[in-house]
Amino acid sequence: MSQLQITNAGLDYRNAVFAGDEVQNITHFVFANINGQDETAPIDSNTTIPANIVHTEPVKAVSRIDGNAIVMSAVMGYDVGDFEYNWYGAIATKANNEQILIAVVTTALQSKTKTTGEVYGNYSSKSIVWRSQNIAAQLNITLSALPWQVQVGEFVSAAEFAAHDHSQYLNKTVFNALLPFVTQPNISLFNRHNINDSNEYTAPLLGIDDAELQNNDWFSVRASNGQPVIKQANTDAETAKFKRLADGAIDTQVIIVADDKNERVFVYNKIDNVWEF
Repeated sequence: MSQLQITNAGLDYRNAVFAGDEVQNITHFVFANINGQDETAPIDSNTTIPANIVHTEPVKAVSRIDGNAIVMSAVMGYDVGDFEYNWYGAIATKANNEQILIAVVTTALQSKTKTTGEVYGNYSSKSIVWRSQNIAAQLNITLSALPWQVQVGEFVSAAEFAAHDHSQYLNKTVFNALLPFVTQPNISLFNRHNINDSNEYTAPLLGIDDAELQNNDWFSVRASNGQPVIKQANTDAETAKFKRLADGAIDTQVIIVADDKNERVFVYNKIDNVWEF
């Protein structure tokens, strides 16, 4: 089981930002492989940046879940790797260029691989949630959290999100956070799909002339075997689009990497008429 700790240096940094002595500047994540680490052990709140860093990744987004919770995220694409890590932390850069460790995560050993030739690497987003009274205001964070930042639920329990309003789904399906995966041959709304082959699958039709799709309609896909391809029924180049939120890339199809058991959630953006994931 992973552990999370906001450091004492992080608390001091928050106070300095709130006092106006520093500007919020959470800049990057660092990843390390700590020999003999027990990922279930409590983390020392006075811990500092270790010497054996194996990778540094710029922060992709710092946003707010609500006034009392923010989420810091980094994204490692298919071009990043190869390395193993069991420790990572969020770093803030002060006005004098001093780097301080504000949050730490310890976890079981994980591998990050990159695509080389015909050998596919993996794609990973890492988020750290900081919960504290009025933390969003204290760090001057106003951007709302994006779906990809919290979809895995890292360090956010079901109970903590129980108060969230899912009423937009109630007139379409019974929304349940524990909705099981289905193996049906077609992609359909409000279902979590487990795919065991490398076939092409068609996403629900994007909105054309006031079609029935509504903003925030969703489906999800994971691959327990094979390398499926998700395409659009629309043949018009203006409508056949998927948008990857991590980097803004837009394409006419999405390839789910072989045996990638991460669940990819596709949410319909009615304004831009794209499936975002």
